[in-house]
Amino acid sequence: MKNDKEIVEIWEKLGLLNKLNDTEKNTAATYYQKMAETLMKFDNIKYDFDTAAFAIIYRLVKSGYKFDGFSPTEMYTIYCNNYEKVTDPTKDKVAEASVSTCNYYSKTRNTPKIK
Repeated sequence: MKNDKEIVEIWEKLGLLNKLNDTEKNTAATYYQKMAETLMKFDNIKYDFDTAAFAIIYRLVKSGYKFDGFSPTEMYTIYCNNYEKVTDPTKDKVAEASVSTCNYYSKTRNTPKIK
C-alpha cells in the first residue's frame, strides 16, 4: 500500500497536480487515487468519464470542496445523468457534463445525494 507522499509523487509525475498548493495536492492525489482504483474495477465506462473524472476532481479541489463521503461511483452516475441531458448538438457533451457535475457538487454543500 502506498503512503500519501508516494501517491502525490505519482500524480505529480502525470502533471495532474500543477498549480495546486501542498494541501490541494494532497487532497487531489488522494481522490485521484480513489477514482483510479474504482475505474479499474468498472467493466464499461461510458461517455469518456475515465478522463473527465480527473478534471472534475481538480476543479472541485480548486473550489475548496470537501470530499466528505466521496463516492467515485456516485460521481460517475451524476456525470452520466448530466451527459445524457445534453441535447444541443453544438455543445461538447463531455465538457457540459463535467461542468454540470461540478455545479451539482458545489450546490450540495458536501452532502451529495443522487437525484
